[in-house]
Amino acid sequence: MEELRTSENTICLNEIVFDGQTEQGVELDYVLPDYYPEIFKILKCRLTPKIHSYSMVGDSKLSFDGSVDIKVLYLAEDSTAVHCIEQRYTYSKSIDIGRNSCNPAGRLSIKLLPRADYCNCRAVSGRRVDIRGAVSTKVRISCTNTCDIPVLPQEIQMKSEEVSCCTRELGCEKQFSVREEIETGAKGIAYIIRSCTIPKVNEVRLIADKAVVKGFITINAAYGVYSPDEQGCREIERMTADIPVSQIIDLEGVDDSFSCTAELDILSCDLTSSPESGILSCTMQTVCRLCCRKDGTVHIPTDVFSTEYETEQSIKQVKAAKHCTELEKQLTIRSTATCENGEIEAILDCSSDTFNVSCTPLKDGDISVTGQICYQILAKTADGNPCFIEKQESFEQEIHCDVGSSESSVAVSISCVDTDCSIRTGGEIELDAKLNVTASICDTQSMTMVEQVSLLTDKPKEHDSTYALRIYFADSTESCWDIAKRYSASVDAVMAENDIQDKDAPLSGMILIPAI
Repeated sequence: MEELRTSENTICLNEIVFDGQTEQGVELDYVLPDYYPEIFKILKCRLTPKIHSYSMVGDSKLSFDGSVDIKVLYLAEDSTAVHCIEQRYTYSKSIDIGRNSCNPAGRLSIKLLPRADYCNCRAVSGRRVDIRGAVSTKVRISCTNTCDIPVLPQEIQMKSEEVSCCTRELGCEKQFSVREEIETGAKGIAYIIRSCTIPKVNEVRLIADKAVVKGFITINAAYGVYSPDEQGCREIERMTADIPVSQIIDLEGVDDSFSCTAELDILSCDLTSSPESGILSCTMQTVCRLCCRKDGTVHIPTDVFSTEYETEQSIKQVKAAKHCTELEKQLTIRSTATCENGEIEAILDCSSDTFNVSCTPLKDGDISVTGQICYQILAKTADGNPCFIEKQESFEQEIHCDVGSSESSVAVSISCVDTDCSIRTGGEIELDAKLNVTASICDTQSMTMVEQVSLLTDKPKEHDSTYALRIYFADSTESCWDIAKRYSASVDAVMAENDIQDKDAPLSGMILIPAI
């Protein structure tokens, strides 16, 4: 009995270990402090979930700590100033990912995407609000393993398939904090209405055992301008700032022969302000993910036999990663909205969020992106009263990419870069949401690989020594490999005797089979 040895050649296998989500309820019964005016009308209650840290506990459990920022915008009686209640709800979660089918030595890539599902807010009295809602976190964990290509003994006949694929993959992720002071130009900031972050990688440079990643994080925010003469805010301003980011990440074994992609992911962004100044203090928990690949050509054994002995073989199904393409596109989603509370005089703030985003490869190599978008508008009516308008609708866009196929796997992320709105004649609001789409399109090839072979030396094959050649008439469904395996003949000898160039090409007519 003889088993296959492994060579230095390997292929990289990618597997989705977990793709699901976890939910967390949010409940808050809040009594306003004495210095807050009583609630007359609630404009909007907003939940903003954040992930502060995560880690693997053992091989099969993911644990993470999160929080939900709760903001309630309301009006006091006989006032058009906007007031804001701010509270934070913290929680921890553990998920059993069931990693039994994945090689424990494989490298995990973890991505968490939190979002608010719903929120109900009601004023129990003028000084008390009851908030009920839920947030969810989409969790996607992939595992990268390597598979060794076996080396056959010389007496074994082998059929192999030449595959161009990823032969080595290195990767890691690094969590770090970014702190920055942002000058807004305002005299003072009473509170932050909302904020969002858009990260972008500009440059990735590889040196021996290290990667240098450079990029920036764009912060969009809206805030209420502080007024010392009254409580609440009558002025709402918007700001945008770009914060540069650079990291040197240790990655053993990497050099400039690898191709590398990097991704910045913002887990949480906390903005704090002061009524005495227009400076925003920004603290972000950030993750930088690296994936470095080296492609090559390998020969994978797909079938074997021996001319001398019976054999037993074990096979495994493998899905080799062929190549990945990073794609970045900008989309504009247009819509309109109306106000039921009267004619709109001015727009104080507008923003948009996307959720339930999915991506489907098309037959022509393009991809289809579908999802839902929610527009949120803080406006002022002709009578001077603030109002909040919310509109949710579905969208579908086709993106031309010239890569991949309908069998490709696509991972997509969408961020809202900016939202513009304008008031049309008649009071209708025109909305333009600018979306940045980042997609990773990976081709894979599924195949059957011979993992082990046992030569049954106690079961030799019988050979008829009374002839030197056997004549065989093949039909168009058989190849040289099929015929040689059927008669335990040498594949090379059959090819040489019949002047055959391709052992896998279909044959027809008379074939001469040399005796062993």
